[in-house]
Amino acid sequence: MKTQTMTIPTLITEMEPTSGTVEGYQELSTNLRFAMLETNLKTLAITSASEGEGKSTITANLGILFAQSGQRVLLVDGNLRHPFLHHLFALKNQVGWGNLLNGQVTNLQEIICPTSVANLFLLPSGVKSPNPAQLLSMKSLALFMEDVKDDFDVILFDSPALNKGTEAQFLAAKTDGTLIVVKENTTKKEGLRQAYHQLLQAHGRILGFVYNGADK
Repeated sequence: MKTQTMTIPTLITEMEPTSGTVEGYQELSTNLRFAMLETNLKTLAITSASEGEGKSTITANLGILFAQSGQRVLLVDGNLRHPFLHHLFALKNQVGWGNLLNGQVTNLQEIICPTSVANLFLLPSGVKSPNPAQLLSMKSLALFMEDVKDDFDVILFDSPALNKGTEAQFLAAKTDGTLIVVKENTTKKEGLRQAYHQLLQAHGRILGFVYNGADK
């Protein structure tokens, strides 16, 4: 019997519009829009307790839905250790956010990449840093936040996992809110509990949890 290899779609632009997955993303984006109306929410970090729980895919799909609603959206690959967003959109990752933070690049507009989705732009991670937490603790991060708020309606950060260093805590402290991704049969209770307290210690505003990978 011949084996057939199937590609599982990861972006909602590749999925059936009526699929349960797309409906779940739509519900999540609607809830976030209500939060944006009620509070001053513009920059959002999406993280998880550990790697492999789906935060990059969720970040990308939320960005697509916000962009499709007419908002100007920037996705920032904040994972300076293991970047992934450029793979999802089939874009290069030669220069990006890390280069901006360390001063190698000064013009933000030169390194922002348009995607195949109207109104959606990607700032790839760029150069890998031996000490990403040091870059995120610099004054350049605060300046970056102010610059992008003027140019975009929504800024979504694909944050590193909380068990990989302190970068996620820095992003949580600097953004308007944080979502924690939890994956069925993957996330450990103790790891999630520790991640939650790490964000509280960083004085991050936890908006809620996204339950990923459920059977139904």
